[in-house]
Amino acid sequence: MAAAWSRRRGNDEPCWRCPVRPARGAAVKESEDPMHSPTPVTDDLDALRERLWTTARTFAATLENRPNVVGLILYGSLAHGGLTPFSDVDIAAVMDGALPEHFAEHRVVGGIKADLIFVERESLLDLLVHVPKHFYEPERTWTFEYVLDSLVRAGPEVALYDPTGLIERVQTELQRLTSFRRLVLPSAQWWFRQAETNPLTEAKAHLQAGEAGVARGKACHAAGDFCRAFAWVNGEKEFRVAAERLGLSEAIDLWVEIERLRPFDRDAAGELWAATGALWRFTLERAYNSVLDALRQVGVQDPEAQELTGSDALFWPGNRIHELGRVAAEMKTSLDWCRYDIDHGETRDGIERLWACETAASIRERWEGIRDTLGNLDHDVSGIVDPMLADAEFARLSERMDRARDAIRPPFATPSDAARTVGLATRLSELLRSVIFADE
Repeated sequence: MAAAWSRRRGNDEPCWRCPVRPARGAAVKESEDPMHSPTPVTDDLDALRERLWTTARTFAATLENRPNVVGLILYGSLAHGGLTPFSDVDIAAVMDGALPEHFAEHRVVGGIKADLIFVERESLLDLLVHVPKHFYEPERTWTFEYVLDSLVRAGPEVALYDPTGLIERVQTELQRLTSFRRLVLPSAQWWFRQAETNPLTEAKAHLQAGEAGVARGKACHAAGDFCRAFAWVNGEKEFRVAAERLGLSEAIDLWVEIERLRPFDRDAAGELWAATGALWRFTLERAYNSVLDALRQVGVQDPEAQELTGSDALFWPGNRIHELGRVAAEMKTSLDWCRYDIDHGETRDGIERLWACETAASIRERWEGIRDTLGNLDHDVSGIVDPMLADAEFARLSERMDRARDAIRPPFATPSDAARTVGLATRLSELLRSVIFADE
């Protein structure tokens, strides 16, 4: 359950990530520092798909006997395609009755990350009466979008547990009455218009005012949103895949040129990865295993499966359940994915993969969250965590990480670079608009 878009702090040049990648062929090794990785990085997506399906069925079998669970629906990239080397398992539990107070669970099952969300049985039944007009409807929870997407796009195999046939009935009716494109188009068109009227228009104004850096940044921001909307409408995660499928080679060329005009230094990104990994590895070596040992000593048989409940700064925000081992696994995935993207020429994407550990302070907050949440369960690990956070080596590695983050800056923008970027973004808008608004 990963965020696809983010913006770094600061108002000079918004930082964004667009799902476009060069062709990938070289095999990728797992990063040099294992740092508690649940899954090796691999480009063998067929083998990964088989493993994920096995994990999904295993996880579903453990969920069937939970109180009030009347169905289980697979969603995400495993359900409808778009698998990446970092895909995991996503399941929605259909509940007969009130939903749990926490809205998501994040676990590790057989070495694979597995997420669980919840939907009401009545919400599924309502789809038989009121066919949705788009994915985002205010009367439904935001997580329901994932379920709706799976029911519309995927096959019947996503019904992992359907004792009454409700999921099959709803899916069959939805696919008869609507389509993915029909549901996604209103939101994608809205997003596209917003990109035209806000960052792109603002980019032109800043260009006229002689503010080249801001103009280039906003034009890049707009281009990223155009690509995202286009990929979304065409049911793809990556812009390049959607553009190639429709034969829009010019659009790909435009995007590649925009990227060329605003490069990030690969060596600086590599140092950020190394510095972040060094700090996280230090915390694991100084505290993680000691915390696990402390939990075992008080009778916790599987410390890494210890549930951390609440909204403390663990990994994903909000009232969720994180297994302790999942927190470490998520950090490892961020680091591995960062290295993977850098090695494949996607420096900007690699930087953005570290969103969950953007600063040394965020790693400190993560450990404080682990300490506080375990404390709420009467497991006092402050004697382990606090000395580690106060250690001079933690301070030294924190300074290194923050210096590396500060060194990540886009190059100076000349007026000609800014003008060129704005022109390319404008042309990209015109080209993609003809596809996204073709039905009007």
